[in-house]
Amino acid sequence: MPSKPIQLTDDALLMLRKAIENMDSEVGIQLVAADIMAAAELIEAEYAAVRDTNDWIELRATTAVS
Repeated sequence: MPSKPIQLTDDALLMLRKAIENMDSEVGIQLVAADIMAAAELIEAEYAAVRDTNDWIELRATTAVS
């Protein structure tokens, strides 16, 4: 986890909430170009990770936030 507090934007916070809601499913949040900045915030804070699934980029919450 980051050593200092990180303030997330509203978009990143909403995306994190969606990612946490989907943690138990096999499907992550599919990202589009408009999601890049919010996703980058979550990845930098180590709250989420991305993976390539069937040519889609998916965002998944890490276990550290659950």
